[in-house]
Amino acid sequence: MKSNPLDGFKIQRSDLQFIGKDLQRPECILAEKNDTLWAADARGGIMKILPDGTQTLITQEADSRFGQAMDVEERFTRGTLPNGLAFAAAAISSSQISGPTPWNS
Repeated sequence: MKSNPLDGFKIQRSDLQFIGKDLQRPECILAEKNDTLWAADARGGIMKILPDGTQTLITQEADSRFGQAMDVEERFTRGTLPNGLAFAAAAISSSQISGPTPWNS
């Protein structure tokens, strides 16, 4: 069996740095071999970050609801996806929904 190439890997805090600016809830980061980064963005798309720092937001249509949220709870639990469906169900009580759902089946 081959040894794990990550065995013994270490990184110093001083090696870490922030990349990108004005990102909105960046998650699911993908790094390419050419140092281009892709990050999911709460405005309903992805942010492409080139090694020189150039950023391009790629969306069908930018969704401004994330930045306009009234408070932190709303920012992370209401309509942060383009269709708003991921968190819309949480705002509806199970008594308002007929048929099986993940939380009442």
